[in-house]
Amino acid sequence: MDGTRNTHGNAPRSRRGRVTRAATLLVSLTALSQVLGLVRDAVIAAVFGAGAALDAYLVAQGVMNLVLALVAGALARAVVPRSAVRRRPATGNGPTAPCGRS
Repeated sequence: MDGTRNTHGNAPRSRRGRVTRAATLLVSLTALSQVLGLVRDAVIAAVFGAGAALDAYLVAQGVMNLVLALVAGALARAVVPRSAVRRRPATGNGPTAPCGRS
């Protein structure tokens, strides 16, 4: 054994380490986002209180979140399949299918 594989023999240690670090970063940033969202809500509640001004703010924020979700979804649907096809090596056995499907 050359020492580059883990004890299970599934993946090289360096790749497993990168995946672990990426997952840890993702979880940490998600938790930070949740805490900052709680702080934001507390500040908004303190500034606006309950009333029409807060309702207008929340509707405007909801509209912007909807637009962002639609644009991000459209970009993901347009870019990801093309990059998946581009990364797959050509085998000469017909057209290249996305994600390894033929």
